[in-house]
Amino acid sequence: MTLLIVGITHGRTKEGWYQWVKDRVKNDHGYKTPSTPPRLYPESRLKSYQARREALDAREKEKMKAAVK
Repeated sequence: MTLLIVGITHGRTKEGWYQWVKDRVKNDHGYKTPSTPPRLYPESRLKSYQARREALDAREKEKMKAAVK
């Protein structure tokens, strides 16, 4: 993953811009950062995935047992 930050300095020096950003973060300026990520999928979808995954794992184990015999 790559992250690119474009800093629009509005005439500030690089160090001045860094200090300006640091002050804004320190003073909680802007949007609040959530403490937890948002839920992407409903609980029912997660349970459905888990059930399918468990069934797939069980089939794979059975195939491995059959191949060993």
